[in-house]
Order: sequence, then structure tokens, then C-alpha cells
Amino acid sequence: MFNLEFNLEELHELHVMLVLRKAELQAELTHKNDVIARIAMRQLERVSPMLYYVSEVVKEHHKTTV
Repeated sequence: MFNLEFNLEELHELHVMLVLRKAELQAELTHKNDVIARIAMRQLERVSPMLYYVSEVVKEHHKTTV
């Protein structure tokens, strides 16, 4: 197990990057090339949990600072 430390700006940057990547991958799910669509699905399966975790950290931070 390991810990990552981010300052607030880095955390928000990571959150935005993951949201954009998830949107790109969701768009690729309907790609006409089935191989690309399957690769996008596998990547989406990895990105989604990370995005969920980062989103929860961002929400928690905003709850404690407001």
C-alpha cells in the first residue's frame, strides 16, 4: 500500500484530467473498430474507480473547507 500527496491545485488538475479521459473513453466505446472499442472498455474499467476515488476526495475537501 502507498500514499500519494497532492496539493489542492494538483488534486483538481487530476480530477479534471480523469473526467476528460473518461469522456474520451466512453466516446471510443462506439468506435467502428471492435479492437479499439474493447481497449477503451478495459481502460474505462481502470479509470472509473480512480475517478470515483478522486471525486470523493475533492468532495470531502470541499465539505471540510466550507
